Amino acid sequence: MTIDHIVYVLWSEKLKRRYVGTTSDIEKRLKQHNQRTTTYTSKGIPWILKYTEKYLTLSLARQRELFLKSGAGREFLNRTLSGKKGYPECELHCDCVKHELFKER
Repeated sequence: MTIDHIVYVLWSEKLKRRYVGTTSDIEKRLKQHNQRTTTYTSKGIPWILKYTEKYLTLSLARQRELFLKSGAGREFLNRTLSGKKGYPECELHCDCVKHELFKER
């Protein structure tokens, strides 16, 4: 079983904003965001990877990306990224294969 679709959350300290996207190659995508090849994120360099969720299909990953951009999804990310414990696991998409929170490097 290969996991080909990753929903990711980046943080820009410069803009004090996060960016949510979907990719099949997180290292390559992060590099693109930090090399000004992506217009939307070019002003926020450097972008730091904060969170990922992995899915088996692009459709599931895109659905989750849209959720994380919604009000409820932003609240989920606020709690998760701030390190608050006890957030309901049910807020993770049932088709999520793996999720990972990245601490400051």
